[in-house]
Amino acid sequence: MKYFWNPSSGLNAEIERHRAEEKRLIDLINAINGEDDPMTNAARKAYFRILGQLQQSKAEVLTKFGKK
Repeated sequence: MKYFWNPSSGLNAEIERHRAEEKRLIDLINAINGEDDPMTNAARKAYFRILGQLQQSKAEVLTKFGKK
């Protein structure tokens, strides 16, 4: 599974791109964490689902690390 549609310039750049996006999503989740209305709950669930997809993509990239 790929999270990003555009290619990166290398494996280290790909890992750094995943880290930056992961931090951004976690910050978004933390920003809406205190609110409790139906739209915020739906957004929180969506962000967690997207975060899971990102982490799966990051794990697949990390398995390539060290391989030629």
